Amino acid sequence: MKKTPDIPDTAVALELSSGLDTGGFPDARAWTLAQPLRFTSDWQGKHADSARETEARVLWTNEYLYFRFRCRYRTLTVFEDSDSNGRRDYLWDRDVAELFLQTDANRPRRQPAPPLLGIRNQPQRNVD
Repeated sequence: MKKTPDIPDTAVALELSSGLDTGGFPDARAWTLAQPLRFTSDWQGKHADSARETEARVLWTNEYLYFRFRCRYRTLTVFEDSDSNGRRDYLWDRDVAELFLQTDANRPRRQPAPPLLGIRNQPQRNVD
């Protein structure tokens, strides 16, 4: 991954040791323990704007990776012409949070969760 000045090159995934909330997601306390990854620029490391900061946090279990994005914005764009299921082409022309995962062929796999490019596992912390 090419390093850009404002975008960290590694997110740290914390093992989720607590249960899920009633919606099936990690609870708020678990997210506070996950290390934040923050950036203010676009995907090319350009157009930095602290008023549009993005924060990402990652949790993992043996079965799932959980990602939380908190995105600041100046204007919230809503598309009235999307399909009934919410799908709409060309969202990438607007501000979006996207996640692309790829295994790193240069690193051996470890258990219980395989390392992912740009994501490494952090030892378990109990969440009580």
